[in-house]
Amino acid sequence: MAAVQQAPARSHSQRADSPARAQRLRAGISIETLCERTKISRQYIEAIDAREYTRLPGGVFNVNYVRQYAEGIGYPPLALLADYRQAMDALLPPPSPPTPRTQSAVRVRPHIWLRLAFRRLQRWLAPAPARNAS
Repeated sequence: MAAVQQAPARSHSQRADSPARAQRLRAGISIETLCERTKISRQYIEAIDAREYTRLPGGVFNVNYVRQYAEGIGYPPLALLADYRQAMDALLPPPSPPTPRTQSAVRVRPHIWLRLAFRRLQRWLAPAPARNAS
């Protein structure tokens, strides 16, 4: 009986290369060189290389790190930022459907309606103005 061999799980270094990583390798830029150029920590460079944006520190730093990485390797920053935003949007939960407004959520102002109704009633009950007969 032949033994079934399973394909080995891909490790961090064997993942499919991102276009930016391929550009960096084509340009012959090492991670160390890129760290010196951009002043970005090695762990963040490796995270961008592997498209694992959740390993970045967060906030406005992420966008700046991704942009600096792209500029440091000669890759279009907008293309890499679009990839980053698409990856981060995929992590967001889907928006919840809007909840219907219930009667308790609607603010009722009966005094306004009563005031308007009372004014109309006053106009209707008021005596007609006298006309001058000439």
